[in-house]
Amino acid sequence: MKRIITVIIMGLVIWGVEIVSSQENPVTRQDITMPQKNQFTTNQSHQEKSTELSVFGHNLFMRPEELKKEMTGSGMMFPENYELGTGDRLAIYLLGKIQQNFEVIVNVEGKIYIPTVGVFYVADLTINEFQAFLEKRLSKYYDNFSLNLMLIEPKMIPVMVVGDVNRPGKYFLNALNTVLDAVILAGGPTNSGSLRNIQVHRKDKLIKIVDLYQFLMKGKIQDEIFLQQYDRIVVPLIEDIVTITGEVKRQAKFELKMDGSEKLSDLVYLAGGFTEWAKKDKIAILRKAEDKEIRITVNYDKILSGKDMSQNLLLKKRDVIIVP
Repeated sequence: MKRIITVIIMGLVIWGVEIVSSQENPVTRQDITMPQKNQFTTNQSHQEKSTELSVFGHNLFMRPEELKKEMTGSGMMFPENYELGTGDRLAIYLLGKIQQNFEVIVNVEGKIYIPTVGVFYVADLTINEFQAFLEKRLSKYYDNFSLNLMLIEPKMIPVMVVGDVNRPGKYFLNALNTVLDAVILAGGPTNSGSLRNIQVHRKDKLIKIVDLYQFLMKGKIQDEIFLQQYDRIVVPLIEDIVTITGEVKRQAKFELKMDGSEKLSDLVYLAGGFTEWAKKDKIAILRKAEDKEIRITVNYDKILSGKDMSQNLLLKKRDVIIVP
């Protein structure tokens, strides 16, 4: 009897089976060395599917002419953080006892001229700073008035768009244009160009990392900045990609942010959530580990209920997530 048990144990070791059983941590991990036939077929079919999928977001730039028409125009109210500079054309409206309006242009010296009031240096002032300054000066000449400012025509600025874009080079944009607008003019990222880690350099300093997935998912970019002259926009190569297939609404390859902070729940959000047929308690993560592949099984229902957030694993480069 002891000999039979010994043979069985040796057989399991030879076939490389690792049995993991834990009531406290139900996340299971299995080294895939000699999988059973049906498991191998399932994994193989999902991996073949993953190679056919495109990287999410790149199709945005397949219609560049239409996108150019949607770029920011003129005649807009001042954004509060917009800085004045040479070429800005402004409308100044005085309302109250005396109703007057002026149109002024910031000249090459950064100055404007208002009739009867004088010449003022305004370059690099924000809207709030300029309004406070102007109200103080106008109060010497007018009583009981309110002041409104409008940007009629923004200045034009040169910026560089380089890296993995289809048409790198120098572009002239109006100062209300954004990083997305500049990337559109440059033809968008190449197939290997990043959408999530676009760098904005100003005066040789990295001032912003732009994630265009925010625009694709919500229609806006958090803490969006306005470009300034001589800004340099760098589109690097994609570093890390993960794939999700199966019962999700958007099967695709997704780029990861460079900070390595994204978890399984973040990917499910990008994938549009689960279909009604998804078996959320049997999600598989196929992960490369040195010279082999491991399979991790996750019960996503416990993430949703908050009972076991340890199952909300950090994603790693080349992970393939399968939702049965």
